[in-house]
Amino acid sequence: MNSFNGSLPSFQPFSSLRELDVEYNRLSGHFQDNFGNFSKLRVLDLKGNRFTGPFPNLSRLSASLVELSLGGNMFEGPLPVNIWNMSQLVHLDVSSSSLHGLISEAHLFNLSKLRSLDISYNPTMTLHLSSSWNPLFNLITLI
Repeated sequence: MNSFNGSLPSFQPFSSLRELDVEYNRLSGHFQDNFGNFSKLRVLDLKGNRFTGPFPNLSRLSASLVELSLGGNMFEGPLPVNIWNMSQLVHLDVSSSSLHGLISEAHLFNLSKLRSLDISYNPTMTLHLSSSWNPLFNLITLI
């Protein structure tokens, strides 16, 4: 909440960074993977900015991320397949964008630590779960 504007700068020199929170600024443009090899990044919060384009490919961060908040941007299209392999995720917020597609039990299979999932305000995104499904995680919040 600092009124930063422009594109997201490169964070490659900060390879030991554990948390990046630049929520509610005026960062914009197509999201660029400027993270290099961040094997220790646990929290990435870019919520409430003005990023556009397809949902970013964050596969290089998949082993360490515990919290991913990208809601409130203008991402469009489906969520990339690699997001469902982020086995350490506890919190995932992709709300208030123009994302689409179907999320099923198979997508959530690897997210055994997930406690909070927010996909709200994505008009063409659908969550399809069987009433007999027994998830491997204890979801506390589903929006």
